[in-house]
Amino acid sequence: MTAIVQVGPKITAGWAGKTGVDNTYPTIKGTSVGRKEAWAHTMNINGRALIYALGGSRGTGKSSNVQDPAIIYFDPKDTTNGYDADGNPRGRWFESPTKMKNMYNETKSRGDTAQAVVNNKIYVIGGSTLGDPMDDAVSREIDEYDPVAETWITKTPMPASKTTGTAAAVNGKIYIFCGQDSTYTTYTNTVYAYDPATDSWNSALPSAPTARAYLSPVSAVVNNKIYIMGGMNVDGERSGTVEEFDPAGNGGLGSWKTVNPMPTPRNDLACIAVNGKIYSIGGKRGGPGDNNQRTMDIIEEFDPTANAGMGEWKSSYPASPAYDPSLGGSMSQNRMDCLASVYDEQIYVIGGDVGSYPANPDGFIYADNEAYTPTSISGFGYYRVKMLHWED
Repeated sequence: MTAIVQVGPKITAGWAGKTGVDNTYPTIKGTSVGRKEAWAHTMNINGRALIYALGGSRGTGKSSNVQDPAIIYFDPKDTTNGYDADGNPRGRWFESPTKMKNMYNETKSRGDTAQAVVNNKIYVIGGSTLGDPMDDAVSREIDEYDPVAETWITKTPMPASKTTGTAAAVNGKIYIFCGQDSTYTTYTNTVYAYDPATDSWNSALPSAPTARAYLSPVSAVVNNKIYIMGGMNVDGERSGTVEEFDPAGNGGLGSWKTVNPMPTPRNDLACIAVNGKIYSIGGKRGGPGDNNQRTMDIIEEFDPTANAGMGEWKSSYPASPAYDPSLGGSMSQNRMDCLASVYDEQIYVIGGDVGSYPANPDGFIYADNEAYTPTSISGFGYYRVKMLHWED
């Protein structure tokens, strides 16, 4: 998975549907470029705003999913592919000559990692190393990627292995939450803090109130507080729980507060903040005995400052009691394990798995991109689908 950015005129209202979609699935080296179980980061590289995506899986179904060693990036100002209907460049995708396999051999590329950015360097944390969870090796590794120098440095590993957890950076430190342990069977509520300046770990932090896994690889941060949203509980039920972690609380050890839950419980969603609001995007609903498990096209907006700090939700899902048409509707495609990034106050979503149960349990990995202008910017949400393009 990866995400793209839009430059040029701002969208202020309305629903764009599939404007500018390329409905083909471009290939690179004979493999679908759709990607999932990764993340994307907007980086300033020598004065250029580029979107980098690292890790994850690519393929067309569960049986063909492989962990992807490629590092890909998007240049939003590149006009090679022309312009969309609003006069914005379509941008262009590239593959970096540096690959994740420069850290490991090819089979040690990782999916289901947590990720964070500190000082323009990307940190890839934990995750699993193979395509089938039954055979996965869960990692303790943390690796630092410098996109300017195009170099990898392997840092001091985590106190314990984690996969399907989440991370966020606040004031130069990275916090890693929850996920599954090395057996892939135990859901954890442990919290670790990593200081890149000293390459050291702190595990003496208060545990999260709820043990969960299959979270967004990156958690949203508002006012230096981290919000852990959704995921899957130990009983296999999708979670709507939202917990706020304040790294400065409890004398600097951190403190927890449970706030208002998501209207629609989901796992494998993407969470991202824009202008003080948090957006939970896509994911999968349903429980272990539910024959209507499916991916969703939903977006829900959370204002963490409303209701005396307990937060307030709006939803694009018409069946939700929090439904609000001002969000501008949902994505054009159901997705879980999708990626998100922010540029120019817009959210860009790409890739993900579109499978559902029982009709399509294996699914396929999606390749198209969508851009969303939040209501906090425009007063009315708006999606746009963008073209994905690769260069060897």
